[in-house]
Amino acid sequence: MAAEDDIDVFWGQNTVMPLRLIRPCRRVLTVHDVTGFVVPRTMEFAGRLYWNLDFRAAIRSADAIIAVSRATARLLRRLLGVPPDRVTVIYEGCSLRLAAGTPSKVDGDVVSRLGVPSEFMLTVGTLEPRKDHATLLEAIRQRSGFPPLMVAGAVGWNSRGILSLVREAERDGRARYLGRVSDEDLASLYRAARIMIYPSLYEGFGLPVLEAMACGCPVLCSWSSSMPEVGGRAACYFRSRDALGLADKLQELLRDDSRLAEMKAKGIEQAAKFSFSSAAKQTLGVLHGSTQAHQPVERRRCMSARPAGQSGRQSDHGQSVTPVR
Repeated sequence: MAAEDDIDVFWGQNTVMPLRLIRPCRRVLTVHDVTGFVVPRTMEFAGRLYWNLDFRAAIRSADAIIAVSRATARLLRRLLGVPPDRVTVIYEGCSLRLAAGTPSKVDGDVVSRLGVPSEFMLTVGTLEPRKDHATLLEAIRQRSGFPPLMVAGAVGWNSRGILSLVREAERDGRARYLGRVSDEDLASLYRAARIMIYPSLYEGFGLPVLEAMACGCPVLCSWSSSMPEVGGRAACYFRSRDALGLADKLQELLRDDSRLAEMKAKGIEQAAKFSFSSAAKQTLGVLHGSTQAHQPVERRRCMSARPAGQSGRQSDHGQSVTPVR
């Protein structure tokens, strides 16, 4: 197809990359994460096999690589030996139609329809081992007086044990499982929540952190991988898998309304640094730069491919384009 369409540059996502082409063209690969190498036990065997075969092959065949965070870029260099001059960091943006500010009547209607209490905490993400809901559920069991935790996200791989913990917390009145919710409802939940907690063990970017800040929701997340890049000084952090430390930090924040208000303001400011519009312009720069390096012609055509079924935060920054140092 690339030969028939006279393609100058092929843009692939994670592993979608032609290894052999009848008509040579430049190949650019966007890497969203390297989960299979960092936390392989959080995915099924077929997934681990894919990372060790398809992903490695895609990395080898790419002429240029876009990483969605500096953390991802560093791991590409450390784990796969990718030369720094082949990698450009382009942050993601926020795809939800989000608006920060005081929760509106629409948000109140959504909260009422979903059966959510007037005061609640929120966590967003697929129910799977990598998101580490277990640590969060243990943390809220450690202390009394927390608002109930609303858990938004689809059921993922190996989620039976996680679902069991969620159901136990539901019976005790400490949590409620909402399942996967629409983007519109999710935005309302972000705006209405007192705080969003994100305990994930590893992220290539960490979109829920950005989404929550964009909606004016304070964020408490694990100090892991790319999340400090996204949250910056606006978010608060805890050590991964440390339920007691998370419980202490959560209790501290919920007792300090002025601190939460400060986090909200800083989060809105931090989120404004990331946009898909900026990311798109920067990505076009990489694609056009690759085309020019390969074939200096006026006409440039690009084929883009994305893995089938790839989804976002519930099923699971566009600021500067910087070569990795």
